[in-house]
Amino acid sequence: MDKKKSIMVLLLSFGIVGIYGFPYMKGTFYNVIKAALCLSDIELSRIWGVFGTVGMLSYVVGGYFTDRFSPRKILTLALVISSFLHLYVSFVPSYPILLIISGLMGLAAVFAFFPASSKVLSYLGSNHNAGKVFGVYYALEGLGGMIVNSIGSRMYMATGNELETFVLIVRLFAVLNLVSAIGVYYWFSEIETKSIQGNQITFSQMKHVFGRKEVWLIAVITMCNFLLYCSMTYITPYLTDIYGVSEGRALIFGIVRVNILTVFAGIIFGRMADWKQSALKVIEWTMPIQCVILCLLIGNQMTIKMEMATIILTMVYAFAATGVKTICLVLITESEFPMLIVGTVIGVVSFIGYSPDAFLYPVAGKLLDMYGKQGYSYLFCICLAVAVLAIICCRKLQKVRREECEKRSNRISDFA
Repeated sequence: MDKKKSIMVLLLSFGIVGIYGFPYMKGTFYNVIKAALCLSDIELSRIWGVFGTVGMLSYVVGGYFTDRFSPRKILTLALVISSFLHLYVSFVPSYPILLIISGLMGLAAVFAFFPASSKVLSYLGSNHNAGKVFGVYYALEGLGGMIVNSIGSRMYMATGNELETFVLIVRLFAVLNLVSAIGVYYWFSEIETKSIQGNQITFSQMKHVFGRKEVWLIAVITMCNFLLYCSMTYITPYLTDIYGVSEGRALIFGIVRVNILTVFAGIIFGRMADWKQSALKVIEWTMPIQCVILCLLIGNQMTIKMEMATIILTMVYAFAATGVKTICLVLITESEFPMLIVGTVIGVVSFIGYSPDAFLYPVAGKLLDMYGKQGYSYLFCICLAVAVLAIICCRKLQKVRREECEKRSNRISDFA
């Protein structure tokens, strides 16, 4: 990547850290949020469920609008709105207001930011460097999140005050949103973004999107891995509830799991996808590993309960889930959809692929409230079934792509 493209990726990485700040800080600061806001597991799950539901409903429409309007304007507006919303959350509003804010954050992040940023990244990476671009993007996201979470953890260990820690972190996310918005507005020129902006998408092209098997298989594979990724939210309370890990140690493990591993996972998985010229193969190799880890976690909790073994297993689990998350959208680039409809394809895939944001947290919250510690085993069983489904879909997608290649070869032969 040249200097201009590198700065564009950096600005977008600032944006994703900030715009998903409050909804995703639960991966490290679950117990801190719970104490600061004085909410139960089920109330927290509803807040995140609203974000996920609004987001899921926004994916397709957001992708369609990305194909029609300037990504620069969409990204700038989304980041500014998110900055104000995070600032408002830092004043700890009431539970009903938090539900509304969570929905508005879903619109800003998912309707606007996600499809626009994904289309820009697909354009910057093209077919040859997509893995590298997405890998660096998510690596920078992990680095930015690590810095914010390290500041928050240091504050909590120094003061032991959940409310002060929560306020500090959320305001840092507000600042990141604003910095990214200013950078995108001044650095992304209209001339450059015009080449990836469309205004002629037709009904027949929409029908083409919905008619391709690859779109639905990519969507299911993305959904399966994202459910595994979302389940990482419950690793921190899992360690404290089942193994009695102290809050301070759990926060440190959370930063390593959510942020530090993200830096390496993004780069490694991105390079692996480019090296093998197939993100699909990398995902197909990774899912069996996830199945083994989940079986070990379920067995470990029910029998010997080895703390260090569980910590290592959860780290590997997080590394794999995060790495696959960084290259899932590369599957779209590999399918070589016309740039005119890429935003719509991203929207359709994301509508299904990121739906766990809407349903997993309410389900997991109910499992934990109803069954207590045993609820974690049930959650891991759900994850195991989903990982098996991902393997099946990967193999089906490979078969579909082989058939498409054969059809193209036959057409060339007939033409010759």
